[in-house]
Amino acid sequence: MAALVPFAFEGRSLRAFDLDGESWFVAGDAAAFLGYAEAKDLTRTLDDDEKGRHPVPTPGGEQDVSIISEAGLYRAIVQRRATSAIPAETREAIARFQRWVFHDVLPSIRRTGVYAPAEPANPPAVASTFKGYFSIGRLIGLDRNQSALAANRATVSVLGVNPLALMGATHLLAPAQEHVLTPTEIGRELGGRSGIAANQLLAERGLQIGKRDAKDRAYWQPTEAGMAYARLYDTGKKHGDGTPVTQVKWRSSVLDALRPPTQLSAPAIPAETA
Repeated sequence: MAALVPFAFEGRSLRAFDLDGESWFVAGDAAAFLGYAEAKDLTRTLDDDEKGRHPVPTPGGEQDVSIISEAGLYRAIVQRRATSAIPAETREAIARFQRWVFHDVLPSIRRTGVYAPAEPANPPAVASTFKGYFSIGRLIGLDRNQSALAANRATVSVLGVNPLALMGATHLLAPAQEHVLTPTEIGRELGGRSGIAANQLLAERGLQIGKRDAKDRAYWQPTEAGMAYARLYDTGKKHGDGTPVTQVKWRSSVLDALRPPTQLSAPAIPAETA
């Protein structure tokens, strides 16, 4: 899998990688810069050879994401700037993004294959920032490699420095993870229960608790015990009180914690012979 190079600009990242000698970009990142709600809103007007899908490493593990070529990025920027129905503030942000891509990012890729900020932060600042975000990753249940990848992305966003690239560790990947399940899939594994019933069972076992946001909308949150099984995925949305909305999935090992003791795996007992 091609190594990602995250480019930081105005608090956001534009992830790029080389694919068969050509530069490709994560469509969701470009969509955020261009004021689209989702990547599909950006890619729907592009030609087939300007878009595609490709696996990339993320804090939650490797995921298949929408990508666009360099030509697709050009077209997307030009088309978006020509749209009359966007606010002036968004149009100005797109103009800044276009200048950054055309004058900084692409020329740097042509010269060196990577993008480097003009004034990199000093090593102690990079180390402190990376360590802080790495610790946050561990606190929310990510393994060490996932935490390193997440901390690297955060450091790029904050300081504009890619620590893993500087250390020659751009191929760091999250290890193979235990299969994760949604509540609906958990219910199915437990004998055809509903996702609602699975959530209630998770709560009864002390693995999650019900919460309500500022708009009185209910959601589930893993408990400290539940974090041993839970995996949290950022949805890019926020609750009414401003806290991030996360999707919770569960390691398959949670099934043994939910099944009655009589249903746990046990050695088979041979049938009696006559």
